Amino acid sequence: MGQDAGASQNIKAPSDRLQGWDRWSFRVNALELLCTVPNFSVEFDLSSSPYARSTLSLAVKYNWETWHTLPPRLVFNMLEFRPEYRWWFRIKPRDGKRNWLSNKAFFAGAYAQAGNFAIKPGTYGIQGPLYGIGASFGFDFPLYSYRRLALDFELGVAAGLLVCRSDGFTTSRSGTEYIVVPEKSRPMHLVPYPAFTEIKACFVFRSRSIKDKYVKQDQQKLIEKQEREDAKAAEKERKAAEKERKAAEKAAAKKAKAGEVSENE
Repeated sequence: MGQDAGASQNIKAPSDRLQGWDRWSFRVNALELLCTVPNFSVEFDLSSSPYARSTLSLAVKYNWETWHTLPPRLVFNMLEFRPEYRWWFRIKPRDGKRNWLSNKAFFAGAYAQAGNFAIKPGTYGIQGPLYGIGASFGFDFPLYSYRRLALDFELGVAAGLLVCRSDGFTTSRSGTEYIVVPEKSRPMHLVPYPAFTEIKACFVFRSRSIKDKYVKQDQQKLIEKQEREDAKAAEKERKAAEKERKAAEKAAAKKAKAGEVSENE
């Protein structure tokens, strides 16, 4: 009996911490694939805690110096590296019932980007290096779950400030090469307005579906937060009561003084 008791004490309870591949996710932007831009992104949870919300990701896009017999009249080439930090959160329904928010995890992020671009939608095009910083927002929701793999989908947008150099070019009269157009070129400059840099419509592959991630909340922290809010509310009520008391005392003193003046008259 003693041995059985000792053995039972050595058995560890199953951990709810994120293990191994549970901390990783991989995504492909379907919209960019439709625009002939191969892309891939990998994301990693910064903590194995079930209460963790922070992730760091790196996205790579490559469609650069593609080979052609003759220069194409339309060009959309891109080479980009984009590290991004995200904070994940849930939005609870007000009535506590399940609705369209129930199975979605939202994120707000900050990113940096660096790379090269070449765009030629018509007669003239521009190309050059590109750098930027900005913010992103969106949400993930589950599509299919398997025994060891889950497929989720992500919708979102990213926008920010860009610094780039624009080298103008066009197709030669013979159509066999590109030529530089100096009057369409600009040196390195800050784009004078925020620009949308990505529309996210991504397939996301995880070992644990998004419906099971970023759900848990630290009850102790919630209790401490509630206690702080209750203390602030109590302090606010105390100040309001003190203000009313002083106003009442001031009014009573004023009334008493007015009574003394009338008696003297």
